[in-house]
Amino acid sequence: KDGGGHSLVMNSGLQAGLPPNFVAGLCAILGFVGGLVLALCLGACRCLCGRPKRFRLCFALGLPFGAACVLAALGGSLYIKQFPGGFPSEVQVLNASTGELQWRYEFPVWETLNVRADDEGILKRIGSGVQPFCIPNGWGSPSVDASGTIWLGHQSGLVYGFRDANKDGALTQAEVVQFDMTSSSTHFGGAYAPGMMVWTSCDTVFVFKE
Repeated sequence: KDGGGHSLVMNSGLQAGLPPNFVAGLCAILGFVGGLVLALCLGACRCLCGRPKRFRLCFALGLPFGAACVLAALGGSLYIKQFPGGFPSEVQVLNASTGELQWRYEFPVWETLNVRADDEGILKRIGSGVQPFCIPNGWGSPSVDASGTIWLGHQSGLVYGFRDANKDGALTQAEVVQFDMTSSSTHFGGAYAPGMMVWTSCDTVFVFKE
């Protein structure tokens, strides 16, 4: 609320994607399979043409060539799709009645392909049969506590708190607080109880008390 009216909180930004080490491994596997298929097809064509002696040569040449083509195509397309030069984001607060911008805050551009900590322990999670990646949205849902502070979780692993205490329509660093969870925030916002706030990252639950 601001002077008897209501405000609308909007957070926007680009979402990071899969961890690069997983993408590289996936592309390598698919590249090998694609190269194998191409090599077998080329060798089969040689056999059909009555040149079975050249099957091994076709296989030896087709496998690395096919693998390189598939690897380049997959890796290039995934890189271009996932990494458009960084992942900017911001939060805006609008007057709910008029749509007028009350204040906005831009965050440091997230320059890692994956959300924070999603690239750690991949093989262990896969081997344990649990979900290997978190890949949440770039932002968790915004929520407002009883004091009027807006709380937001980010893919950088930081939870931000905003409060335009002097209502001047601009935020200073003194009006922004943050907590480092060391892992990306999930889709959800905070949960509240008297004197308590609970927030979740991809791997940990944090409880804050007054």
